[in-house]
Amino acid sequence: MRPPEFPGRWFDVTAYRSGETWTEAFRAAIRNVRVSGLRSDRTRSAYLLRGYPEQPLRDIAIRDSSFARVLRADVVSDVEGLSVTGVIVGETP
Repeated sequence: MRPPEFPGRWFDVTAYRSGETWTEAFRAAIRNVRVSGLRSDRTRSAYLLRGYPEQPLRDIAIRDSSFARVLRADVVSDVEGLSVTGVIVGETP
């Protein structure tokens, strides 16, 4: 999969909540996400993975992908079980 010029993050998984707290009955589970074959010639960051302490992202795998001319570091917070294999991230020359 190859997008047109994309100014933001290519891969973004963010657990979003509206309001101050999650209720026990409404906690989205984001898990078992598998991504491969991504290619980008220019992007702000390759990926942003952000869960919450009470609702972490689980078992995320990114493989066999390349991101050239990346402007910022990737963001990973509150993630359990991240696997990054065969991923090339390049900086802006």
